[in-house]
Order: sequence, then C-alpha cells, then structure tokens
Amino acid sequence: EGLKALEAKLVRFDPNRLMHTAAFEGVMDQLAVQVENFHIKNPLRAAIDHLVLKNESKLEVPVFDRALKTLVERGTLVHEGDKVRRATFKVKLSTEDAACAAEIEKAVRETRFNTPRIDELYAKMPKYTKDRVNRCLGMLVDGGTIARLKDDVLLHRDSVKEAAEIITKAIQEKGPIEAAGFRDLVGTSRKYVIPLLEHLDDLGVTQRVENKRILRKK
Repeated sequence: EGLKALEAKLVRFDPNRLMHTAAFEGVMDQLAVQVENFHIKNPLRAAIDHLVLKNESKLEVPVFDRALKTLVERGTLVHEGDKVRRATFKVKLSTEDAACAAEIEKAVRETRFNTPRIDELYAKMPKYTKDRVNRCLGMLVDGGTIARLKDDVLLHRDSVKEAAEIITKAIQEKGPIEAAGFRDLVGTSRKYVIPLLEHLDDLGVTQRVENKRILRKK
C-alpha cells in the first residue's frame, strides 16, 4: 500500500524517468507563466511559437510535451498548429495600431505579387514608428492575414490562394512548370517568385522535381 501511495504521487514519462506530482505542477506553473509573460511583452501577438516556447522553457522534451498537453486538457492553454496561447487571451488593438495594421494589409494586398519589403513599408508609412509597424505586421502574420516568406517577402493570404490556383491550373493544362514560366503567369520578378514557389511547396500545393514544379499528390 505504501508503494502504491508513492506511485500515485509520481508522474511517469518513461520507464526511467519519474517526477513527483508537486514538482510537475511547478513545471506546469512555470510554463503557464512563460506564456503569460509572452502576452504581456507582446500584446499584439496572438500566440508564441511552439518551438520557441519549448526552447526557452529548457525542459526535457518528454516533460515539456506532457506539461503542455496537460495544460491544454485543463483549459489553461490553447495549442493550435505551431502556436501556443493562453486560453483567455485576445489581441486588443489601440486605434493607432488598428489603423497601422489596416494600412499594412492594404499595401500588401493591393500590390499582389510585387509587394513592398519591410524596409519599404517603413518608407510608405512614415507616420508610424518602425517598432509599431513591426508589431502590427507580426500580428497580421500570426493571424494568417499575411504570409512572411523567405527573404522577408510578404504576401497577402488572398494572393497566396490566387497563386495556388494559377499554378494548379497551369500544371493541369500544360504539365510541369519552371520558375520563369510561373513568374510570367503572375507578373512578378525572380526575387518574389522563388520564395513564393517554395511557400507553395511548403503548403503542399506543389513539389519541386529538378528545376520544375509538379502538383503534389494528395
């Protein structure tokens, strides 16, 4: 009975890894506070990256995974995709932040496949500080409104959807397509088309085979 009572107070991660329940509760408190501190420091960011949270926690992987899973089951945290947030957290925008975010979205959406880079956004929006632009852009990226690709290429989600439809139709009608051919279809330059193609690969729309793209089999 004494052994059973002791086992009831232990959390087992694997045959050789045990932790007292009180210590495990402390680990979960630490993780919850870590997420809370992220929200305090980044009020415009909807969630923290799962990998960032894991690395900053400095916990062993089995311990981190169990702690996060338990906090999600308890309703303390929400884990969606590769993001983690406090269950009750919502981004609250000031009037100026809302205006800044709207201008960023407009600038990126209207330029479709020839969007401004981040330094160009600063120049286009001189009434806002770089810090505010960065924070509002981060919020839009976190929310999925804007995709931030390789080489800091920014694309609106509508443009990503349009690009996926264009390349799908082109490959279905004419077969594998090279970067130059897709570049001409969307009317952009190489500095934009390569990150865009790689993003479509990451999304599972296309697959690179040598120097061409084919549709990825579902």
